[in-house]
Amino acid sequence: MKILLLNGLNSDARIWDNLLPALVKYEVEVVAYPHEVTKQAHCPSDLSAWVASAYASDAFDIIIGHSLGGIIALELISKFQFDASKVIIIESNLKPANPFYRNLLTPKHEKAYGSSICSYLKEQSQYFSEDLMKSVQEDFDYSSYVLNSSSAVYGIYGDRAQKEYSARIQDLCLEEDVLNKIQFSFIENACHLPMIENPEDLNRVILEIVAEK
Repeated sequence: MKILLLNGLNSDARIWDNLLPALVKYEVEVVAYPHEVTKQAHCPSDLSAWVASAYASDAFDIIIGHSLGGIIALELISKFQFDASKVIIIESNLKPANPFYRNLLTPKHEKAYGSSICSYLKEQSQYFSEDLMKSVQEDFDYSSYVLNSSSAVYGIYGDRAQKEYSARIQDLCLEEDVLNKIQFSFIENACHLPMIENPEDLNRVILEIVAEK
C-alpha cells in the first residue's frame, strides 16, 4: 500500500515525524514543496498543480493531508485525476469555520510547548506567500472538492478538549450533502495540531482507516 502525505501552511515534512513510525510497514511518500513554489503560489491549486506534476508517474492508495494539505489532497482527486481509494483530511477547513475551530493548541498544550510551536510556524511562514495564506483564511469554499471526489473521504479534527460539545460538525459550516460524504473522527485533547498534541490517538485513527476494507 502506498501513502502520500501533504503538510499544510507554515509547516514542512517534519510535521509528520510522529506519524511515520506508525506507517513503517507501508510505502510512504512525504511531499516537500519547493520554497520557490510556495513563495509564488496564490491559491491551493498552484500547489496541487505542482504535486500533480511531480508525482504524475506515481499511484497512491491513500492521500493524507493536514490543513491546506487536505485541500490539496481533495483537489488532486477531483481536478487532477489522481486515483486513490481514500483521502484523509486532518483539520482542513473547507469553508470558514465557526470560532470553535479557530485555535492552534489547547490551553494545556499552549503552556507546555506553545512557544516552540509558534517559533517553528513563524520560521516556516517566510516560505509561504501572503496570497496563499489569505486563500484559506478569507472568503473561501473548497467543499465542492468533496462532492467531486471519487475517493472515500475521512475527516479528522481535534475536539478542543470539549468532548461533550455537540455542534462540532455543524461548526465546520458545510452543507449537508458535503457532510454526508465525510466520515468524521475526533481526537481528544487536541486542536489544530493533533499529530503533536495527541499523536497516539491520531495514529490509531489513521491506522484504523488505512486498514478498513
